[in-house]
Amino acid sequence: FEGNAAAEVANNRQLNELLENPPAATPNRLVTWLGDPVAVREPVAVTFQRQSGSNLLIVGQNVEAVAALLSVSLVSLSAQLSGSGATLPGLNLLDLSADIGNANVFAQFESAANLPFRLGRGRHLPRIITEIATEVRRRLDTDLTGEAPIFLFIHGLHRARDLRPDDRFSFSSFDAEQAEPDLSTQFETILRDGPELGIHTIAWCDTMTNLARSLDRRALHDFGLRVAFQMSAEDSVNLIDSAAASKLGPQRAIFSDEDAGRIEKFRPYAQPPLSWFATAKPL
Repeated sequence: FEGNAAAEVANNRQLNELLENPPAATPNRLVTWLGDPVAVREPVAVTFQRQSGSNLLIVGQNVEAVAALLSVSLVSLSAQLSGSGATLPGLNLLDLSADIGNANVFAQFESAANLPFRLGRGRHLPRIITEIATEVRRRLDTDLTGEAPIFLFIHGLHRARDLRPDDRFSFSSFDAEQAEPDLSTQFETILRDGPELGIHTIAWCDTMTNLARSLDRRALHDFGLRVAFQMSAEDSVNLIDSAAASKLGPQRAIFSDEDAGRIEKFRPYAQPPLSWFATAKPL
């Protein structure tokens, strides 16, 4: 056990078994992993199920750990969604980190992993949000609760200005010929109604200050699963109802599952080398 080092995803026995023997059918509950626990237990996992609030919010400025978390989640979920037959891609990643040091990590990962996920940039945000919101409404209108899962990843929610609630009152929202609701309203629909229909969101925001600009209080409650990196005591309380994140070191984070009443400290995974992604494709 190396307390000051990041965890290594290659040592995750459960994920290795999943990749070697992916399920024949998509499970009712989908799992991804965050890192190693501080205590001697199994790796810390997040479970997505068809219930309200089953979205994951990540807040913190450890950009390397965030990129690793999202990359591992794409691999983990891809193994469970194989052949799911969704009307839209099962995995959709909006990478809004154009000027962050790891800006090319997902493009490199996409090439190395050859996984069936859709990678979009800022210019693709309106189309992807609209498509997924339309799918949520379709499932709602036809009472389709058993359709194939869809995941929306947002790497850099603080950069998604079109999704901010303040923007809904722009002049364009009063255009009589506007065919779709504004993007912030569509995003709220995805967060609120998506999970019960198998449509989940995994979003990263860098600070609580920017999160307050990006989500109103009602939308924040739609994230029942949360990861906190090191932050102030006040921000920690606001995010996970505990000041514990103010005491974290650089290689630590906290996972909070609101419904289960669970708070667990863990060591986040280091970004795996591209060689791992090349060999981690589900068989």
